[in-house]
Amino acid sequence: MTTKRIKYRYLAAWDEMMASSPGWAARNQEFAEEDGAPIDAVYWNDALGGGRKWRRFVDVSSERTRDVIAQLLKKG
Repeated sequence: MTTKRIKYRYLAAWDEMMASSPGWAARNQEFAEEDGAPIDAVYWNDALGGGRKWRRFVDVSSERTRDVIAQLLKKG
């Protein structure tokens, strides 16, 4: 994660975990801002159409994934 002030820290941690490009991570931050995503949003999907549906940290079912995100947030 960069030292720049990031509003959606969980989303930034997810993007870091997924090795997203800096451009994609920045665009995700913009999407979250535009959509008024929950502050603990980690990712979005549009599997069924109809726009971005934001998933929150509490929606992540994998304990390992939650642990990785938590460690990245601490590192932050």
